[in-house]
Amino acid sequence: MLQNILMALTVGVFTFDVFSSAQQLTATRCSTMLRYGGFCQDMRQSCPTGTFEYPTFSNFLGCLRTDQICCARQADSGSLVNPAAPIVASPPQDCGVGGGLLQSRILGGRITGPCDWPFVVSIRGLIRGRTQLSYANTIHSCAGVLIANNWVLTSPFCVL
Repeated sequence: MLQNILMALTVGVFTFDVFSSAQQLTATRCSTMLRYGGFCQDMRQSCPTGTFEYPTFSNFLGCLRTDQICCARQADSGSLVNPAAPIVASPPQDCGVGGGLLQSRILGGRITGPCDWPFVVSIRGLIRGRTQLSYANTIHSCAGVLIANNWVLTSPFCVL
């Protein structure tokens, strides 16, 4: 199934690497994007001592399998390298879906607010252990831009 997904990622002028087998997919976002590294392991086991579960990559986006979690290493000082998953605010009722704490931004002398940038997209992954697809059951993993009603432009690493 994974091969079929990767094969489908050759579109138009963009060609992504296609692997011949799942065994070649050893480098994951879990192992390469965390400051002190991490590794994927079976979700039926908890992360070993000296590591903690990193929820942002404990899904298909981080480990390339839905039955694995991402165990991140702790810094030598004993403090956690990466913060826990962010707490998200309730989505606005009149426009899009927002996340995180709402903060004002100044751009060109104007303070922006919710729904000022309706073309910005949050690409979200299902949180491990959740089955229903909803805003509360997902976590932000990547960003994109809405370029048409049904098309989102994003970086290749967001979908691999």
